[in-house]
This record gives sequence, C-alpha cells and structure tokens, in this order.
Amino acid sequence: MSGPWNKENVHFIFERRMTLDRYVTGIFVDEPLLSVSIPAPGLSTKATSHSNETDVDDDDEDYDFFNYDTRKIPKIMGLGVMLIEIQLGRPIESLYKADNYSAHFGPNGEVYSHTNYEICKELITKSNMFEKMETSDTLKDLITNCIFPNEVFMPPHVKNLEDDEIRQALYPLALDWCMNNNIDIVCMACGFFTHDNDLEDKIQEASRKMLILAAPTNSGNRQDITYPSRHDAFVVPMFATDGNVKKSGLNPSQGPGKYNFAILGEDIKDFRGEVKSGTSYATAIATGLLARLLDFSRHNEMVEMREKAQKMKDMKNAMAVLYSMTRGTKDDPFYCIRPWDLLPTDLRSQIPFPLSRLPDKKDIEEARRSVSWKILSAMDDGLV
Repeated sequence: MSGPWNKENVHFIFERRMTLDRYVTGIFVDEPLLSVSIPAPGLSTKATSHSNETDVDDDDEDYDFFNYDTRKIPKIMGLGVMLIEIQLGRPIESLYKADNYSAHFGPNGEVYSHTNYEICKELITKSNMFEKMETSDTLKDLITNCIFPNEVFMPPHVKNLEDDEIRQALYPLALDWCMNNNIDIVCMACGFFTHDNDLEDKIQEASRKMLILAAPTNSGNRQDITYPSRHDAFVVPMFATDGNVKKSGLNPSQGPGKYNFAILGEDIKDFRGEVKSGTSYATAIATGLLARLLDFSRHNEMVEMREKAQKMKDMKNAMAVLYSMTRGTKDDPFYCIRPWDLLPTDLRSQIPFPLSRLPDKKDIEEARRSVSWKILSAMDDGLV
C-alpha cells in the first residue's frame, strides 16, 4: 500500500451476478473489495490516517520510522478494525481520548499508523470484549485473525490434543501436511519420552525438505531429553536462556550434541499478559527468528542474498546463522543466542530505542546491509 492502512480501504460494490437459474442484484456483504494503491517507483506518496496527513518521500531524511506501516497485510488489518467497530457500535476514533490508550500515540498526541492496531489488540486481549458481547466463535476467530495476521500454520491433525500417545501417533500426519503444503520451518514445541518408529521415519523424510526445531525438556536433570530433540541429526533442539542470556535452570546439564543452542525461554509474556517459561517458548521464538531471517533473505535487495535464501532451510546453514549470534555467549554446554548481534554495533548499543531516537531511514538501510552480510558470511564460514 502507498500509506498506512485504515478502514476506508474496505468497500462494498452493488453488482449483478448470474446464479444457476437467475440473476441476483445487490450488495454482497460477505465479499468486500479491499482496495490498495501501489505507487510508481520514485514517486512520493501521501499517507492519510484518521486524523492527520503525512507526506512520505523516499528521499526524505526525516523519515518517520515510528509511523511506517510494518504490517505485511495492512488491508486485512483494515477489515479487522471495521469488524470491531461493528461489534462496538462506534468508530475506533471514539476511543482515542480514553486514558488507557494514551501509550499508543506519539509524544505530542499524534496518531501513528499502528495506533488503531494497538487499540484493537488491547480490546481483544485485555477487555474481554468478545465475552461481554457474547460474540460467536466464528466471528471471534475472524476478527482475531484479521488483527493478528500471520503466516504461521497449524497442521489440522494436532490441534487441541492433550494425550501424548494420540499426539505422537498423529504427528506423522501433521508432517505429511507440512510437506504437502511446502512449509519451510516446523516448530515442534513438544517432546516424547517414548520412541516411535513411524514418527522417526517421517522426521527423517521431512528434515530433507524443511528445517525442524524441537523443544527438549523443562525438567533440568530430573528427566531425560525428550524425543525428537535427542536425535539432533535431523532436528535442531532449542534450549532456554534467561533474560541475561545465561543458561536456564530448565535445561539439563548436557545437551545431545556439539552445538546446543539456547534462546530466551524464561518469563515470556504472552498476548494475554500471562508470564510463561519453558523450552517450548524458546523453540517458538527461535523458529520465528529463523523464519523472519528466511523471509528477509528472499525479499532482499542484494542478489547474493536472494540466491542463497533457500539454503537457509538446510539445517547446517541455519545452525551456522544461529552460531553467528553466539560469539562470546557460550554458557557450557549451551550457545546462547543474541539476535541483536546481527545489527551494526552503533545500533546494537542503543537497544532498547528511546522514542526520541528511533532508527531513521539511513539507520534501517545500514541495518539491512549488516544483517545481509552477516547471514551470508555465517553460511560461507559454516560451523567451526
């Protein structure tokens, strides 16, 4: 899109359609038109939000990073906002003056492109809006998926399963689904204490086509490392660190292989505000990190980066990229991952960024180059 998303991108068209036996004329409310304008390269664009207008120029040195729309599917976000407004019976702008939403505006009260998103997110996660309005599950899922769009897929065979024995038997079907749908990276935030031959065969087959990360244990030394994490020839086991990038007490004293990676897995606040810990959370975070780097590589301006993007799905290359983020952080026997090590040194030292000094366009371009070259170098160097 040429500017920030908003509900005005959603349109309904009066049309005439031919059915099996007759013409039907009217407005088909279940099929909205989601408009999007794509400017010609090199032209400045005008981004219109609900209460202000901002000129965004590619050559503008005062590039407003905080007002830049980073959502991958902004028109779907606009649809979600509209649906929430229908639920509330009032426009989203009517909530702008509420004290509990003041954190989602600029220092001078200006509306940012993500302001409506943050308000909607709070309505969904903190206000019990759906419960108060007795919203149907179907509509609740639709609104939630519009506000939280993603490209993370849940294989249908493993949803809502609590029985480990049943879940272990169904995981081969889930991996088949992943292979048939060309999934790049699989997060197995679970483990089993018993071995299953069918699952092992399927993991070996799937590992040749995609990257698989698995959670090992949350029991320290009280129990063995679970399967499939202990078979590190086919999956990347992911252990946990605390907030200081030190190994977690959830981990065992020894990992299954030479390279035992760990990433933040303690005191994770989920979207409901609840605090969780576990190697399953570490596995999900590491999977998300590698997925974002893979996506970044595929849409990179550097030809070398795009050519090597697919190689990140190879387990050894992915581990080499992870290893590049662990220099000087080994806490035996774990290589503790610091994702910000991919950034240029001057930007790295500023984390977390204060609102008064957010990265500008030049900073972002420099960071993209730094990340690109470090990924390329990591894959070229391999594991030591």
